[in-house]
Amino acid sequence: MQHRSTRVAAIDIARGLSVVCVVIGHVAVGLFDSGALPRDGALGVAYDVTHVFRVPAIAFVAGLFIPRALARHGGPRYLADRALLLGWLYIIWTAVQTVVEVATNPIRNAPRPVDLSLLMVWTPAAQLYFLPALWLSTAVTVLLLGRRQGLAKHAGLGVAAAISLAAWGWRPPVVGIDSLGLVVFVALGAAVGLPRMSTAARGHPAWWVAVTFAAGGLFAFAWSSGARGPLDPSTLDLLGRTAGMAAVLCGIVVTIGIAVLVASLPVVGASLERIGRLTLPVFLAHIVFAAGARIVLQVIDVPPGIVLVVASVVGVAGPVVLARVAPLTRLGWLFDRPRSGRTTVTTTAQRPLTADR
Repeated sequence: MQHRSTRVAAIDIARGLSVVCVVIGHVAVGLFDSGALPRDGALGVAYDVTHVFRVPAIAFVAGLFIPRALARHGGPRYLADRALLLGWLYIIWTAVQTVVEVATNPIRNAPRPVDLSLLMVWTPAAQLYFLPALWLSTAVTVLLLGRRQGLAKHAGLGVAAAISLAAWGWRPPVVGIDSLGLVVFVALGAAVGLPRMSTAARGHPAWWVAVTFAAGGLFAFAWSSGARGPLDPSTLDLLGRTAGMAAVLCGIVVTIGIAVLVASLPVVGASLERIGRLTLPVFLAHIVFAAGARIVLQVIDVPPGIVLVVASVVGVAGPVVLARVAPLTRLGWLFDRPRSGRTTVTTTAQRPLTADR
């Protein structure tokens, strides 16, 4: 039982680390755009580095749960449920963020035009691109891998890699297909599966230290050589895209390695584990909370370093509190689609953004 708790904690911590990086990154972009901090400073470098792998890491962890979900529900039912949930969340949070953006136009870095573009739901807003992208990547993964084993599974993974390489750095403003580069990471997670990942997380800490440092070194080499992530708009050649994919894989290994090691730290590990279990609410709502806090703090001339820290904390803590309160205040629909015969959505509001549905 102790091993089971430890390995689940490490997976949640990996999600927590990734989504915290997302929140900090979006706060940093706001500070860059407002001119409060230089884009070419240390924070800008940190943003560029983590941007390579933070979302692919979330996609990889989501893929880990696909085999179990398929065994429970079957492909068609599972994909239909995911489409309904992620589609609902996409529409709801597109509306929420649009209203908030328009209402705060007088103090925004870039005011949102009040015209027919507000109705262009096929053009994803900020972080919401990930919801349809996750569904499409999941659907492709189910089609290519499903419950296949052996050579068939490896062939499907190869096709997924080819799709991602072809779409690497391609970001058309169309929902779903703007992030096809993520397909291989969801597929890889499904190919590894939760049992294997859990077993690996039980490895000796010294082994994980060595693996983490090795992967970190390889990532640094690839990134310094010009490798970029799938969501960084680029026109790299095949070699550059392959190097980018290798860099992302190294970044994912580093994320998981840090998570495994942090799991032994009571306070930090437990905090990130809780955040990881609430990846969905944090991912959906952090823009509203973090941007709101950043704008208010900048208006009253708080130093940018303090703004970065406080707005990031608010961007994580705000959604966590909202997720706890929502089921008690008839706001559960913010994190789950309406379901017949259900009056609360406590469990879904607390589920992470994974494929385990």
